[in-house]
Amino acid sequence: MHVELHDDWGVSYYYLTDATGNVLGLLDDAGKRTHTYTYGPTSSPSAAPRRSPCTTAT
Repeated sequence: MHVELHDDWGVSYYYLTDATGNVLGLLDDAGKRTHTYTYGPTSSPSAAPRRSPCTTAT
C-alpha cells in the first residue's frame, strides 16, 4: 500500500509502517526517514512524533 502525505509547502512524505499497520515514521522523496514514532505496549503512541535532524548538502 502506498500512502502519501503532503505538508503545507507541497513536500511529499511516505508512511513507513510495520506488519500491523502502526506508523513507524515518515520518509521523504529520497527515502530518508524524517520523522520517528514510538508506541507503548498497548500500541498507543508513547510520545509526540520526533523529527529527525535535518542535514544540508554542501
